[in-house]
Amino acid sequence: MVVLMVYGETAEPATLILHGSDGQTRFSIAGDLSQRADRKLVASIKEALDIKAAVICLTFT
Repeated sequence: MVVLMVYGETAEPATLILHGSDGQTRFSIAGDLSQRADRKLVASIKEALDIKAAVICLTFT
């Protein structure tokens, strides 16, 4: 498992979690209920990774 803090133009980073299992890697963007990741930053992360929106799931801690 790898946890990355991704910073954009806003003060709050997006937390990107990569978890590998059985030859597959799953991506999640974590946040808390009061401060969700900036939508532009999330879109930029998806574009950079060339991932369809259905693959990334949001998890809230």
